[in-house]
Amino acid sequence: MDPRGWRELAEETGIAGDDLVSLGSHVVPCAVHGEDHVDLFVTQMQLTDGDIDCREGRQIVFVEPEAITDLDLTDMTRALLETVLSARPG
Repeated sequence: MDPRGWRELAEETGIAGDDLVSLGSHVVPCAVHGEDHVDLFVTQMQLTDGDIDCREGRQIVFVEPEAITDLDLTDMTRALLETVLSARPG
């Protein structure tokens, strides 16, 4: 567990926990800044959209993995998506 990751998650969503798993640091190309540095974490929780208090960004929702390709994703999300999906439990 990385306390930084949990702090960020709690600040941005109101979710608290203790079992974040680091998927490492990644550098992703960015049209505005040249590149973005991302620390990526995953965890498994039993939550619904109503449990999220989106404090930064526009919206956070849960979707089934099969529905992801139908969404308008950011370039960063598309670049890291396979890393996240391959790490998810079960």
